[in-house]
Amino acid sequence: MPKPPENGVVRLPVRTRRALTPDGSAEREAIVFCPLLARSMPIDLCAHCTRAEAMTEDAFLCRILLPRDDGRPRVDVSEAAARTYVGEVLARETVCVREDASMEVVMGLLADGAACVPVVSESGRLMGVARRGATSYRSPEEARAIRAGVGAGPVGVTLPESLPLSMAIAVIARTEEQPLPVLSEAGAVVGALSAVDIVRWVARRMGYDVG
Repeated sequence: MPKPPENGVVRLPVRTRRALTPDGSAEREAIVFCPLLARSMPIDLCAHCTRAEAMTEDAFLCRILLPRDDGRPRVDVSEAAARTYVGEVLARETVCVREDASMEVVMGLLADGAACVPVVSESGRLMGVARRGATSYRSPEEARAIRAGVGAGPVGVTLPESLPLSMAIAVIARTEEQPLPVLSEAGAVVGALSAVDIVRWVARRMGYDVG
């Protein structure tokens, strides 16, 4: 969640979605999750917001007053989770692959330690998810588009970025496949949430510095 406000100004981290393309290049989009609107916004739109105070290398400073706790550990964790959006606790970078990328690109990311690799369209919409030992797509055509060589199936469980973290915790507890893709209102991938992300959030709520 945003750090405690100083004079009404909160620090909103800038996150990056990186999509690998067939030619090996990467398309990058910088976004900021706005807790007032409960959705991710491109940084160029944030820059023109009347609430924007300044931009640092990795965050926007915004003047936002919300009816929520101030981030101190004394606040009950369950209450804080109900007031926190999924979009506020995601990692700073999400790596995806375009649906027309080769399977070698996907397998390379998994071999490098990625737990899951979202497969996205040119507009960033989720088309499928590749995991170690399993890959799923919305249709056989999209599966063939990246030459996966595996059967097509449903994308699986996803989370909206505007979902309260308390509800996401319940979903994660019942789901074997992790992390789960996190989507914008338009269906674009903005990140992925795992049990580790939740544990780190709880540790921060308890006052520990976990990075």
